[in-house]
Parts: sequence; structure tokens; C-alpha cells
Amino acid sequence: MTEELLAKLTDRAKIIEVVNQYGLAIDLRNWELLHNVFANPVEVDYSSIGIPVASFQPEEMVNAAREDLSGLKSTQHQITNHSVEISDDTATCVAHVSAMHFLPNDQGDNTFEMGGYYIAGLIRIGSDWKIKQWKFVVLWNRGNNDIFRLAKNA
Repeated sequence: MTEELLAKLTDRAKIIEVVNQYGLAIDLRNWELLHNVFANPVEVDYSSIGIPVASFQPEEMVNAAREDLSGLKSTQHQITNHSVEISDDTATCVAHVSAMHFLPNDQGDNTFEMGGYYIAGLIRIGSDWKIKQWKFVVLWNRGNNDIFRLAKNA
């Protein structure tokens, strides 16, 4: 195996790991890990769920996730089918996601699930890769879409 191929495969594995760490950090409420996946600043696009594109500091991303998810009993993000393109010190990773949100409640279903894909724009910082752009495109959802509102009131 050539050094060039080994470097490319190593970069690909690191990129997939960073994208996967996003979901793992959210689900485990590991705010330090979540902070560490992002470049500073990070551009976030959740326009498919009505949140406009904006730039944030990593700590702002952590605080928003903590606030949005802290009332939920649990979440589970399954991130699959990673497609990675690398060009020098930048990369794009597109991956499917199924995000389950769970909150026992007496006002409807206990779950709300969204399916779609992430588009992550990454940059190399030293020997690491960090997410510089993050986009979530929702293709479908099901369950109790009041879960987040109920969680904030819990």
C-alpha cells in the first residue's frame, strides 16, 4: 500500500469518525466531545426544519443542544452510508441519519423520529478534521412532533 493511499484512507476514517462523534456526543450528552467536533466558527443549516442558516461558536452549538435536548429522556442518532470526498485540506461527508427522540408523556406518542441526511463540510486542523459546515436535510418524520415543546416544559 502506498503512503498516499494510506493517508487517504486514514483521512476518510477520521472524517467518518468525526461525523459519527456528533451523534454519539448528542446521545451521551457528552458536551465536551460535541464541542470538539466543530471548527470555530461553524455554519449550521437546519432550514429543512425551519431554522435559518447561521454561524456559531462551538460553545453556542453545545449550549443549544443542551437546551433543546436536556428535557428528553433519551435520543439515538444512527448515522450510516457515509460518502466522503476529500480535496487537500477540505472534505465533504454526506451520511444518512435516523434520529429518535424519546420522552414519556401523557400528551401523545412517546417518540418523535426524523430521517434524512447530514452534509458535513470539514477542514483539516493539524492532523485532525473538524466540522466547518453542518446541514441537516429532513426527508421524513413520524411520531409526536410536540416532543421538543414538552421536553422544554418538563
